[in-house]
Amino acid sequence: MARLVLYSDQIAGLSDALDEALLSFLEGTSYRIAFVPAATDRNNRYFRKACAHYAQLGIPAPLLCDVDAAFDAATLEHALAGDAIHLGGGDTAPFLAALKRNGVLPKLRAFSERGGVLVGISAGAQILTPSIALCAWLDAPSKNKAGTGAKTEHALGLVPFDFSPHDEGDAREHEKLVAFVAKSRRRLIACHDSEGVVLDGSELRLVGDPLVIDPR
Repeated sequence: MARLVLYSDQIAGLSDALDEALLSFLEGTSYRIAFVPAATDRNNRYFRKACAHYAQLGIPAPLLCDVDAAFDAATLEHALAGDAIHLGGGDTAPFLAALKRNGVLPKLRAFSERGGVLVGISAGAQILTPSIALCAWLDAPSKNKAGTGAKTEHALGLVPFDFSPHDEGDAREHEKLVAFVAKSRRRLIACHDSEGVVLDGSELRLVGDPLVIDPR
C-alpha cells in the first residue's frame, strides 16, 4: 500500500498541509526518516535545511543517505529499515541515474510496498512518477518527444501521473505542459510551492488547487 507525499517544495508556512499529511502517516512510528539528497552535497546544505524543517515538526534529525558519489550500501539498508524516506530536490535526471546506478529504485519500490512512507520534494517527487521525460520536454519541447519510453527516463511509477513543481501560473509554461500531455497521454499535475499530492493506498488527494491537465 503506497503512502506518498509529493511536495513542490517543503517550506514552513507554505507546505503545512502536506506536513500534516506526512505526520499522519508517521503517527505511531518512531519517526525514523532518511534524507536522500539528489546529488552528493559536500556542504550538506539541503540536509541541514531538511533537519531544521523536521525539527520544527518534532521529528528527530534524519539519517543522511547519499546515493551518489558517497553511496554506502550499509547506510541504505539502515534507511530502508526506517519509517520514511525523503527524496530531495535538485537536478532530476542525474538523481534518477544515480538511483539506478546503485540499484536503489527496486529497493525504494519494495519499501513502499511494505508500507514505508516516501516523501518527494520537487525532483524527488518526479522520481515517484512513471517517467522524468517532462524535464527534458520543458527544457526544449521542440527537440524532445514526450512519452517515448526511453529507459533512461523510466522512474518509480508509483503514481499514474506526471508532476511539475514550482508552477507560477505562467501561460507559456502551461502551453508546454498541455503539449506534453497531448504526447504522453498521461495526466499531469502542476503545483505551486504551497501545493502537492498525497497518496494513501488507492486514495489520491490534491493539496491546494494545483493545475490538473488530462489528455483529451
